[in-house]
Amino acid sequence: MSHSHAHEMEMNKNAVVKGQVLMVATSCGSFPNTDIPTGLWLSELAEPYWVLKNAGYDVTLASPNGGAVPVDPVSLAGDAKTPEAERMLHD
Repeated sequence: MSHSHAHEMEMNKNAVVKGQVLMVATSCGSFPNTDIPTGLWLSELAEPYWVLKNAGYDVTLASPNGGAVPVDPVSLAGDAKTPEAERMLHD
């Protein structure tokens, strides 16, 4: 690959990204003073995430405490598990 072609590809890659988005999700994995699990309602993050990604934005996910984001188990069942949520689980 020539230097000019590599430079052109880099410019095209940069042109595709419209901007950067930071999405911050919860670090809380249970209700206060209980062992009852809670966390992110997955579709509430997944749906805007895929809209932004598909529109060409560079999306970064973060949590207040760092590390994994706990997912509310109820959000993974039945109608709550949207196609976007399913896609996020496998991405």
